[in-house]
Amino acid sequence: MVETLRHALCALILTLTLAAGSAYAHSPLTSSNPSDGAVVAGAPEAIEMNFRGKARLIRFTLTGADGGEVVLGKDHLMVEASHHRVILPPVGADRFTARWRAMSEDGHILKGEFSFRVGAD
Repeated sequence: MVETLRHALCALILTLTLAAGSAYAHSPLTSSNPSDGAVVAGAPEAIEMNFRGKARLIRFTLTGADGGEVVLGKDHLMVEASHHRVILPPVGADRFTARWRAMSEDGHILKGEFSFRVGAD
C-alpha cells in the first residue's frame, strides 16, 4: 500500500510539474492600452498589446458599437514580439471592441477581446 501511495504521489508531482511548465510556455495577453473598459477622451493613435512572452498576432479586428469594422493595415500581423502596436486610422467617439488571435511562441493559439470607449458618455 505504501508503494502504491508513493507511485500515486510521484505521478501527481509529475503531472503538476508538466502542467505548470506548459502553462508558463503560453504567452497570454498581460495588458493593453487602452485597457479593457477604459474611457479615453480622444481617439488613440494606436492600440498597444503586451504578452507575457513572444507571440504573433494572426488576426486583429476593431469594431464600433454598430458592428462596423474599422479598416486597419496589416503591418502588425505575423510579427513575433511580446509588445504589439496596431496603428489606428482617425476614429470618432464610439464604443470599440478589439478582438485578437495570436500564436504563442510554443505554437498554441490564444484569443481574446477587450473594449474601450472614446469620448465621454
